[in-house]
Amino acid sequence: AKVAGDGVHCLNDICKKEFQHAMAHIQIANMIPVVMEEDLPAEWKGPVGLALGSSLYYTFKKDEDLDECADTLAVEIASRREDSEEETAAKEVENQYSSGSNSSDKDSDENDD
Repeated sequence: AKVAGDGVHCLNDICKKEFQHAMAHIQIANMIPVVMEEDLPAEWKGPVGLALGSSLYYTFKKDEDLDECADTLAVEIASRREDSEEETAAKEVENQYSSGSNSSDKDSDENDD
């Protein structure tokens, strides 16, 4: 609700501004939703629902849950970094293969002359 501009501060709400900034500079796949308020609706609406509605989220509604939530988030972040590094390595191999095949084609064309 706050991100949609429905909060006390409406369009100047810091939650809204933070979400807009994240949407502009971070891919949705890199966002990890964390619910921190007891009274949040069961289903996200507005911009958050549109962007993250199908994402699993983590709950940190009580101070005593801090350690468990932090540990769980650390595991999630590590997993995403690992996946990202694997994707990067695969792309590098693909680029090397593409570059290598292009240079061999070029070499064979030069030899045909």
